[in-house]
Amino acid sequence: MKVRSALTQRKYVSMPRRAKFDVPNALQNVMARGIEGREIFWDKKDREELLRWLSEVVIKGEGQSFAWSPTSSHFHLLLGFAQTSVREAIEGAREERDEAR
Repeated sequence: MKVRSALTQRKYVSMPRRAKFDVPNALQNVMARGIEGREIFWDKKDREELLRWLSEVVIKGEGQSFAWSPTSSHFHLLLGFAQTSVREAIEGAREERDEAR
């Protein structure tokens, strides 16, 4: 029996996409998934780390989290920021975390 990889079974290879627009006062669906559908959360601790990171982003960017949906292979976040873009809020939280280390 010949086993084919998940990559050869698909008709295309997906690449990361840029946000279509990222401006203040817009709801954004932020999504990330594992390559070839692989798991990105191994256990409850990994999901808790996502929530800690999400709270840092929301607090730093003075925004709101309207919904989140973590599964084993991907997650969706519905975020909104009045004074900044989602990218700026994420970068601000990342810089603050890096400075703390």
